[in-house]
Amino acid sequence: MFRSTCARWAGLAAALTGVWLVGCSGSSATPDADSGIDAGTDTDTDIDTDGDSDTDTDSDTDTDTDTDTGTDMDAGTDSGTDTETDTALVPPECVRYVDADSGADPPDGLSWETAFPTVQPAIDAAYEAACADAGPGACEVWVAAGTYYVLATSRDDTVLLRPGLRLYGGFAGGEAYLAERDWTANGAFLDGRAYEGGEERVYHVVTASDDAVLDGFRVVYGLADGSGELRLYGGGLIADAASPVVRHCVFRENAAAGKGGAIAVHDGSPVISDCLFSANAASTAGGAVYAEGGAPTIVNCAFAWNQAASEVMGIGSGWGGAVYVDGDTSITNCTFYWNSAGVESVEGFPEMGGGAVYVANGVTCTIANSAFWENKGLYCFYYFPHAPPSCGWADDDLTAADGWWSSGDAGPESWPGVFEEVANVRGVDPLFADAPEGDLHLLAGSPCIDAANGALAPPTDVEGRSRYDDPAAPDTGGCGDAGPDDCVEHTDVGAYEYLP
Repeated sequence: MFRSTCARWAGLAAALTGVWLVGCSGSSATPDADSGIDAGTDTDTDIDTDGDSDTDTDSDTDTDTDTDTGTDMDAGTDSGTDTETDTALVPPECVRYVDADSGADPPDGLSWETAFPTVQPAIDAAYEAACADAGPGACEVWVAAGTYYVLATSRDDTVLLRPGLRLYGGFAGGEAYLAERDWTANGAFLDGRAYEGGEERVYHVVTASDDAVLDGFRVVYGLADGSGELRLYGGGLIADAASPVVRHCVFRENAAAGKGGAIAVHDGSPVISDCLFSANAASTAGGAVYAEGGAPTIVNCAFAWNQAASEVMGIGSGWGGAVYVDGDTSITNCTFYWNSAGVESVEGFPEMGGGAVYVANGVTCTIANSAFWENKGLYCFYYFPHAPPSCGWADDDLTAADGWWSSGDAGPESWPGVFEEVANVRGVDPLFADAPEGDLHLLAGSPCIDAANGALAPPTDVEGRSRYDDPAAPDTGGCGDAGPDDCVEHTDVGAYEYLP
């Protein structure tokens, strides 16, 4: 069970209309709640998904309308086409189909023509009926583009994954093979509200199970602010003693009055890859991701405008604006921009808690090939009164450039926290294309280009693009002692590979 929350979020109401973000001017602001991630073609939802062109076609600015006029994190130019072939191993009777526009009466989910109009019946049917003889891990649910509202009868409603089940979004409808889907163009939204503009939200949009797969969804508008520990964690997704795989997903505008605005994990070893996290918030820890126990893996993810902040006895505090880890964790090829923790300060104590990443005592964390820029928070934080002798407050420039560190990295050998850093870019401008507008692609001349450790890097970036050797950039990364078969050469630091 998750640890108890020390304090409730005094500013929780702000999460209902958007967390504190940063406007184009770079100053602190509370912009339109539609500020977020650009990952497809947006003409009818309030998440901008404009085919990676970063051009919005809507004009409204109200959170409750189907528009996006705010700051976007551009998901890029990749088509989102899935190249996996494991569908060939799945018996046809073990696939169930979902289409929000389905008019089948009654639906049975056996084909696109008779698809379920909502997600949970398809999950249950695939797992309990069709997959009874196929075995765990052989079940799939394919979900067509559309918005699927989760709140139906109470705030405890959730998309409950089943062990081993694979839930795929991003279909146009009519596909026969998984490789035909385009999850970027065909946005499948799991929305924590009951309807467009609804103010009430579910505590958890998704509840994970062991070995389940969530792939190709936009998870939005979860709000974990209930009573009891579990209802205070994981507004977007909660994984209690479960190790799911989460990939090709966008988590935006989820919040928690406790920990893990987008994702909260307890005693699990999830793999979170190729995901975008924007404008999520938690009161005490992990504005986007909170992981306690287990051995989480986070790779090829981008984090922007996430926040961990609350007010205790009039003092602002928060830990891990983007990610808080309290378990042995690896973070590889990720990008962190303008995340924050501890938005207030008092005399003698500046903003604190790791604006991008906070690593708790007693765990081992490796952060490799990752880019940090303009995150706000203390670069070295510790639990009172056990302060490592060389742990001190960062100056403003270092705080703004880094905004992350381990609670034990600066201490003596006996200090329980172990922090390892490999080929990161921090403290220097990574030259993002247009960071205030959410475009975190790299410009020519970026210090991130060809600077990653190829022995630790994935073969493609967050958009599925292969690595590119920029002839104008020095190869400062290399492969270390790894041989050519164990190294991805010419890898860039961060989630996005530079392409001219």
